[in-house]
Amino acid sequence: MKLAGLSVVREPQKLILRSEADSGVLVKAVLFVGLAMVSLAFLAGISIFAGSAGGDPLKPRSNHVGFLWLVTSGIMLVVLPLYLSQIYKPTVSLELYSADRTVRSNGSIITRFEKIEYLEVAESRDSDGRFQYALTLFWGDGNELLVQRSYDERELLLLADEVSGFTEKPVRNIASTILT
Repeated sequence: MKLAGLSVVREPQKLILRSEADSGVLVKAVLFVGLAMVSLAFLAGISIFAGSAGGDPLKPRSNHVGFLWLVTSGIMLVVLPLYLSQIYKPTVSLELYSADRTVRSNGSIITRFEKIEYLEVAESRDSDGRFQYALTLFWGDGNELLVQRSYDERELLLLADEVSGFTEKPVRNIASTILT
């Protein structure tokens, strides 16, 4: 099942909810990388002109711009792949395992199915006055975990039904009392 911003994978022993990379974040990442590359090219150009006056980029006192370009290029070669790998990889929001009946987030156990009280679909309005729906998992003594927010009620109810069927826990629908 494919939802807006969320990928739901159901296997025989587990249910995995993965949040997909936001396109706005990807655009910002591309702009950041482009700005960094343009800045490095600008520093390289300045260091060439400063180097033509007899400065060595390996000696900061004779060509400080060239040295700055070398240091920045070295940092970018290390930091840029790490940054892009974090931006492009999807994050695992929630994993439900039926074998050991646990709910996990990124590998760490959050709770067990036996402790889950219910799932809740709550309706509210955002700052623009549009209806927004939230699916929340409640367990123990007031613990809660926001599973997903969406503007599409049908989509969120399908997700709630999927999680409810897997955990065998009821779903409560709550309408907002604050409709300003």
